Amino acid sequence: MTSMLHRVRGIGLRTAPLLAALLLTGLMPATADDSTMKLSGYMQPEMLFNNQANPQFTPQVRRMRISLDGHSRDRFDFRAQYSFDRFNPELKDLYVTGYTPAVGLRVGQGKVPFSEEVLLSSSKRETLERPPVTRALWPGERDRGFAFTSRPHEKHGGQLTAGMIMGEGINNMNANPGYDVVLRYKQFFDGGKGSGFIGFQTGTDTPAAGVNTPMSIVGIGGNWADSDKDWKVYAEAHGGRFNSGGAASNVYGMFARGVRVFDKGEHSVYAQFDYWDPTVGGAADTQMGPVAGYIWQASPDTKLTLELNGRQNQATVSTDFQAGIRYQIDLD
Repeated sequence: MTSMLHRVRGIGLRTAPLLAALLLTGLMPATADDSTMKLSGYMQPEMLFNNQANPQFTPQVRRMRISLDGHSRDRFDFRAQYSFDRFNPELKDLYVTGYTPAVGLRVGQGKVPFSEEVLLSSSKRETLERPPVTRALWPGERDRGFAFTSRPHEKHGGQLTAGMIMGEGINNMNANPGYDVVLRYKQFFDGGKGSGFIGFQTGTDTPAAGVNTPMSIVGIGGNWADSDKDWKVYAEAHGGRFNSGGAASNVYGMFARGVRVFDKGEHSVYAQFDYWDPTVGGAADTQMGPVAGYIWQASPDTKLTLELNGRQNQATVSTDFQAGIRYQIDLD
């Protein structure tokens, strides 16, 4: 009987965030004059070349997302997003955020509030994919739980986020016996044109192999754009203890990206340098090297991206080279 009660309580704790999100969503006044609902999405068909793959050329619909966003009087935000990436259906986001001028509380499934690169939508990011460090540390980008954020609507001064997530990744509910704590401080500067953050996450990592390992990550990063947004820079570095290859390991990674925008956003070029070592002081498996690309904003709702990827992986036996061409269509 005792073990059964523990299981029931565990199920309640793990489903509570989504139940709360659905409940609060039902309370939102969708028809009020100061409330809005918006259906949007985007699609990213692409062709990739990878000299290490077989076949080397891969056509695919990398992302296809449909989102429903609700907003009510600066008191509630709601998002539900479903994806058909590579034609595999999956729930991405389902959360609600309640606001006061001093604090916001987000409950449900959404992006882990740590890395700015993870929080940035793939429809807004310049590169075809996120850097190796963020893909490794937050492989699904999302988790279930709750987070408090101070001064949620402010774009100046400091902003503190504190949350608890299940630590199991997207749509997983039964692998990790513990919970993760996430703390982050973000500071805006230069009139809101730039920001920097420092973050800490600790808990239990549960990879696909099912080996639960204590983990902790410390990260710093920042971004800046000039007044006309002709120049943009991003940089992040993360390190700590993480489950890599089925065993706990010291890990470290970083990326730095610069973007130059021309003709009021019609054309852009970008360059990025990546570094990711999943076993510091261990196996020869470091990934390191440059990525560069060109973006043509063909219309407000479409853009074309060409990318060359020269990042090298020590684990492979020959020179790595990848290239991709992607056409994005916004569905507003």
